[in-house]
Amino acid sequence: MIENPIPWANGARCAVAFTFEMDAESLLHLNLRETAPTRVALSSMLRHGPEIAVPRILALFARCGLKQTFFVPGWCIETYPDMVEQILRGGHEIGHHGYLHVTAEGRWTPRSDRIPYYVKPLFENFGV
Repeated sequence: MIENPIPWANGARCAVAFTFEMDAESLLHLNLRETAPTRVALSSMLRHGPEIAVPRILALFARCGLKQTFFVPGWCIETYPDMVEQILRGGHEIGHHGYLHVTAEGRWTPRSDRIPYYVKPLFENFGV
């Protein structure tokens, strides 16, 4: 047991955080940049997140009275501004998740040194 446990509200013994990473097809554009526009099936599958899953998740959270954090790359903020508006209208938080993403191997993209310059104005557009 922990010697000095955190005192949670109402006698709870722990806390749980649900957070979401909403990458959509940003990974496709990062890892397969030259051929991304021709990968229609893969792109369609990856768009499921912002177009189908996020609205369903938001409806579920509204019914349960939950507020969550969604980590969204700047590229997705530019590409899916309506999704960002839905998240914010629901009272949820948008977390910084870079501009495009890092590769699966964890290497930074050539733009990584400029991420604050790309992302800050996008967040400011939404008052975040």
